[in-house]
Parts: sequence; C-alpha cells; structure tokens
Amino acid sequence: MSKESEDADIQRVQKHIDALREFFDTVQVFCSRQEPDDTISVQMGSGNWHARYGQVSEWVLREEQRSRNKARREDQD
Repeated sequence: MSKESEDADIQRVQKHIDALREFFDTVQVFCSRQEPDDTISVQMGSGNWHARYGQVSEWVLREEQRSRNKARREDQD
C-alpha cells in the first residue's frame, strides 16, 4: 500500500472519529480491507485511553463467552 493510500485511510477514519466525539466521550475504531496482496487495517481512537481499553476488553470477554455458550448449546443438541 502506498503512503498516500495509507494517509487517505487514516484521514478518512479520523474524520469519522472526530464526528463521533461530538456525541461520545470515547471512540475506538477498527477497520480492515482485503487487498489483492494483503489485508489493510486501521485502528484509531480518541478520548481516555483507559476507558477505551476497558470497553474493548469487556467486549472481547463478552464475545468469547457468547461463543462458548453457543458451542455448549450446539453440543447439547
């Protein structure tokens, strides 16, 4: 990926982070795109880092538990 393309991706994500920050204390964004030779990803955020980290950590834990619960239900069927 070219530097210009990477800069455009960062600017695009930053624009939306800035817009969301008008309404929220913290914003964390994860984006990815499959390109022919690679997967491009951008991770950016704004606001209190500890709050963003805690929210992402909690989300991961919940999703992992949902996945385990679903697997148990499927095993019981």
